[in-house]
Amino acid sequence: MCRAPLTCDRWLPSVLFLTHYLPDEPARSQWINLASLILGQNGIWGDLLSLSPAGVERFGQTLALYKQVRDDITEAPPVRTGAVGGNPEIHEKVSPRSGRGAVALFASSAGSYTYITEARVARGVWTGEGVTVTFTPDGRARLEASFTAPGATLAFFGVSATGLERPPRPPPPTTPA
Repeated sequence: MCRAPLTCDRWLPSVLFLTHYLPDEPARSQWINLASLILGQNGIWGDLLSLSPAGVERFGQTLALYKQVRDDITEAPPVRTGAVGGNPEIHEKVSPRSGRGAVALFASSAGSYTYITEARVARGVWTGEGVTVTFTPDGRARLEASFTAPGATLAFFGVSATGLERPPRPPPPTTPA
């Protein structure tokens, strides 16, 4: 279980560990690896050049969101609900100082799960597929996640999704005849 070392984050920042996550498709596998990657350990390994355009977009947008809150995630104390590999397994990395960070939700089977953050969260929310966020009166986030199959999803807090849409790629240059 690659996420097991995250337990040590209380004593050693998880960004100091290196675990390689594969970018391989299908999308469900990519979401599991992206959700694990943003919690720390910071390693992508594999054939990045073979990713489909949708896979490149998925990694690009998720990492752009992560970059907005990476310092907050690093300073946040780890909060885990459920066992690693359990159902559900939820990791909260939200800075108590800023309210910015992320929650990674993993499910080993289809189902619906509810989680309320321990930290108060900043507005500016981005969620992955199947997640809705509402706010409690005391400023915490209530996440409702639905999985149709085993997988993972994310919620980022304190981010701006403006400008994350990638412009269309220009056509390749043509060679004069």
